[in-house]
Amino acid sequence: MQIMPIFNQPQPRDLSALKTKLKRLTISLLRTPQTALYAGVLVMGRNEIQEDIPTACTDGFNCYYGADYFEKQSDSDGRGLIMHEKLHIVLIHLPRMKKLFEKNHTLANAAADFAVNALIKKLEKDTNGFITLPKDGLYDEKYEGWNAVDIYYDLERNQKNNPRRGRCQGQGQGQGQGQGQGQGQGQGQGQSEQPSSGDKKADQADQDDRVIDKNGNKYEGKVLDDHKFGKEMQDVMDKIPNIEEHIDGVIRQGGMLAGVLGLDMPREITEVLDPVVRWEDELFNFVDSLFTRGDEYTWRRYDRRLIANDIVFPTIYTETVGTLIFAIDTSGSIDQNAINYVSAELVSAITARPPSKVIVLWWDTAVHGRQDFTPDQYANIAELLKPQGGGGTRASCVFEYVVKEAIDAEAVIMMTDGYLESKVKHPDAYRCETLWLIHGGSRWEPEFGRKVKVTIE
Repeated sequence: MQIMPIFNQPQPRDLSALKTKLKRLTISLLRTPQTALYAGVLVMGRNEIQEDIPTACTDGFNCYYGADYFEKQSDSDGRGLIMHEKLHIVLIHLPRMKKLFEKNHTLANAAADFAVNALIKKLEKDTNGFITLPKDGLYDEKYEGWNAVDIYYDLERNQKNNPRRGRCQGQGQGQGQGQGQGQGQGQGQGQSEQPSSGDKKADQADQDDRVIDKNGNKYEGKVLDDHKFGKEMQDVMDKIPNIEEHIDGVIRQGGMLAGVLGLDMPREITEVLDPVVRWEDELFNFVDSLFTRGDEYTWRRYDRRLIANDIVFPTIYTETVGTLIFAIDTSGSIDQNAINYVSAELVSAITARPPSKVIVLWWDTAVHGRQDFTPDQYANIAELLKPQGGGGTRASCVFEYVVKEAIDAEAVIMMTDGYLESKVKHPDAYRCETLWLIHGGSRWEPEFGRKVKVTIE
């Protein structure tokens, strides 16, 4: 009889102690006044320890923690890690940033982490260290109070200004199977092409995923987690199709509890609860409110919709009134895609409510070009635009030019990245309605006019 050798089969790891730790730390957060606001989210969905995850990840509803990584965390850092995942859910990062993750997975992942880690650092201070950010988390005090989308565009700006020092992979598809540490485990197609420096080690370092500051220096921390955009997230959306409303309701209930405890809701959270206003609607309404004075009825043309019912009714026609100035920042940070997109939305607005003239000004530190358009050209403005300039940025030059050229305009629409001089001069001799379309991560606030954030996905 032949005796077959018996090999010891690897036994599944006992995760009971880590599961107990996760439950214990979660309960301690539920009992902490500073995190009472998040009580509903802390107990929401599945919260599991898994061996095949390097750090942690979420699909926007459920949270998963890597066994090895979670085991190494102190209790305070463990609470910070739990809050890190939960705050991604609270801020609705996955549904609302999906397009940015697809555009550049690494930058979007880092931007989301900077946003939540700033909140954790505040909790660290408010709880005297009861909750702490894991030592290897990304953090920059500059981003305190910023939302993740604004942070994304600021990081992207750093990337463009320092092409050799930052080579984040673009077009990551972000299918995140929980296997990476937020380094774009998607397809990672479209990596920037840069010439070799001749230094093999330097070139290899340049090919690493990079998240850099405005000086081109790589941040010391790392992205703590990855996000599941594949089947896992689709399953969540199928089970909870109105997930944003669900999270909104949970946070509002937590806000009531926080109010009872005399605590304020962080501004970053109130931003999520505020209704989202489309910038396209803001632009249309701005133009519509300016050029409605010419509405008249005419019997020269009947309303065709009513003739079939034997009703003869006059139609409305709009008399063109006033001049509109569209001033476009050409300092380099506003790309052609953004100009085309905003121009198309402007065309939609001015064809519905046509001004007598549209003047396009191209500017950076000075006005370098001017194009005048009449109503018969409005439909083709996007194709007729000819950008000029490309230096620094000084918005005051637009208003100085308007005064110098004695342009009598109803309004000025300023399209810029918002990285402007600290005080934009608005001459007393020239006062008109101003709409600021800010595309990018700038937190600049105008002293006059209305500001609208432009996000182009």
